[in-house]
Amino acid sequence: MRKSVWGIALVLAVLAGWSCSRIEEYPPQEVDEFLRGCEEAAQDKLKDYPGGPEAAREKARQYCACAVDKVQKTISYHDFKKLKNEKPDLSAEGSAAVRKMFEIVAQCQAEILGQATKP
Repeated sequence: MRKSVWGIALVLAVLAGWSCSRIEEYPPQEVDEFLRGCEEAAQDKLKDYPGGPEAAREKARQYCACAVDKVQKTISYHDFKKLKNEKPDLSAEGSAAVRKMFEIVAQCQAEILGQATKP
């Protein structure tokens, strides 16, 4: 349950923090904005991470770099913009882009944090 809540929080942080396009070049300021928002949310969730605040910051950076890379490669600008501008349907029947966001969260958590979540 806790991991699922963490995953939802990070999905929402990703959606709130950035708009992107995988066809067009990503503006550096938007990537920076996404990373800042994602890292803040991730650091908050990792506040009890073993190794202290610096280790938590580094894991948050790694997690968010993973997320930004996967978002750029898999979600079109059109779909991401719709997600950002509309309240996303987080139910099991939600849009393909929402499901993809949950997959990205789970993949990056597994790769970077050694955690797996179920979308």
